[in-house]
Amino acid sequence: MIYLIDDEKMIGETMKEFLEMQGHDVVFFNNPEVALSNMMTRPDGLKAVICDINMPKLQGTKLLEEWRKIDEYTPFYFYTGHGADYGGQCLKDLSAKYSKLFEKPEINTLLSYFKDNY
Repeated sequence: MIYLIDDEKMIGETMKEFLEMQGHDVVFFNNPEVALSNMMTRPDGLKAVICDINMPKLQGTKLLEEWRKIDEYTPFYFYTGHGADYGGQCLKDLSAKYSKLFEKPEINTLLSYFKDNY
């Protein structure tokens, strides 16, 4: 199972559909607070988390920090529509805690990555 978290519902639903077409079981959240609450129950079979960085109420970086308090190993991937420089700046202190950063224009790269690695 993959958790997909993005406050932009249309982007999240599209990514979910493509990941499911690759055979993945995907749970999509467009509210990061609800996602975090569900993550804290330590769902069985969670293989990876894909998360937007910039979201209202709860930034993706804060969600990762909270998640890493209970799970240090599940791969956690970020993506952003604000460019690699912005994403890199946001994530500079978290390099050991997340797996990879993708830019939203690189959604196909992210989907290919999951097709090849999961």
